[in-house]
Amino acid sequence: MEYEKFMKTIAILLAGCIAVSLNAGELTMMLTNRGPYRRTEVIEIDAGGIMRMAGIARPEKIMVKGPDGKEVASQITHDGLLLIDASLPLDSAVCYTVTEGTPGQFPVWCSGNQYPFRKDDFAWENDLIAFRIYGPALRKSGEKSYGTDVWVKNTPEPVVAKRYEEYRTDRANNSFHKDNGNGLDAYAVGPTLGCGAPALMDGDSIAFPYCYENYKILDNGPLRMTVEFDYPPVNVFGETGVVEHRRLTLDKGSHFCRQDVWYDGLKHPHRLIAGVVIHSADTTNIVLGDRYVHYADPTDRPGKHKFKIFVATLFPRKIRTEIVRSGLSKGVVGHAVGIYDNYKGEQFTYYFGSAWSKYDVPTHEDWHKCIENFLSRKKVHIEIIRGLKKIPEYIRHF
Repeated sequence: MEYEKFMKTIAILLAGCIAVSLNAGELTMMLTNRGPYRRTEVIEIDAGGIMRMAGIARPEKIMVKGPDGKEVASQITHDGLLLIDASLPLDSAVCYTVTEGTPGQFPVWCSGNQYPFRKDDFAWENDLIAFRIYGPALRKSGEKSYGTDVWVKNTPEPVVAKRYEEYRTDRANNSFHKDNGNGLDAYAVGPTLGCGAPALMDGDSIAFPYCYENYKILDNGPLRMTVEFDYPPVNVFGETGVVEHRRLTLDKGSHFCRQDVWYDGLKHPHRLIAGVVIHSADTTNIVLGDRYVHYADPTDRPGKHKFKIFVATLFPRKIRTEIVRSGLSKGVVGHAVGIYDNYKGEQFTYYFGSAWSKYDVPTHEDWHKCIENFLSRKKVHIEIIRGLKKIPEYIRHF
């Protein structure tokens, strides 16, 4: 009975797709989720190819409609991708239609900004989590904060800009470390990698990154935030003038940022690492896999806070992972990292992310499942529908 019901649903979806695909100036896509769980995520497609097939002349005139015919949020990125805010039930094939028109206004779920009045912090967020790194003004002050900070939140609404504004206008009553109802900064970074920062390593010695020098925002919502950072030239393990570059991307609905990192000026191979700091308040909730490291961080005040901040660094391919006992400071016993040997400066891509036990990931076990799902997730299968003859073969075998 369930099979017959599913087949009927597919038939209705196909009928709708075929009918729409025959209209001039429209292009219908069949998005297929073959996985065992529901997927609500940002789908990316080559915008130029879609525009040519749909007969749309300008990217700002792209509209996307969901299976119910209502417009859904979309975005054109700096590198020519069309992003679609898609929702796919498990074991389903769903139609989305690209058409020419004036897109509506949707909430900005992903955004980032620099805050010069707070020592050039750069902070970014989506509907699940927020992060920040530190800028040139902090470096000039001498404060030693190296890695990526985590700001937890318990609402899909943007909170970062409001927190900074409250801090700017009334610091006495609006510390970042105080929860005013939507979360706070309860993660300790200091002179560590924090959550997911990269670093070069020689032997067991870590050359920690410090503060970025320049930044450029490439995308700023509603569905994706992309920013590039350039770091100042430094001397690393006998090499002079080494410059680190990062490109960071965060999408709506994801706990994980993509990070592309590369270095100019390296003349000899080194180890490249990325990972999370381990605090002395909890040295047990650490998990090392061949594609990830993750940790249930005890927060900066474990005696006061009755929650955990889950952190992780993920790698697209298998990598050596271990605990590195170097670069220690007060309250820090090491880092759980992935290690890329014989690194020569080329672009290296990995992911880092976080979740809050008081929001949508209650336990460390749930965090582990979230990571496994992310790493095992296949790309959504996309087919362009142009009449009955173009129905993909696999549709007939559901």
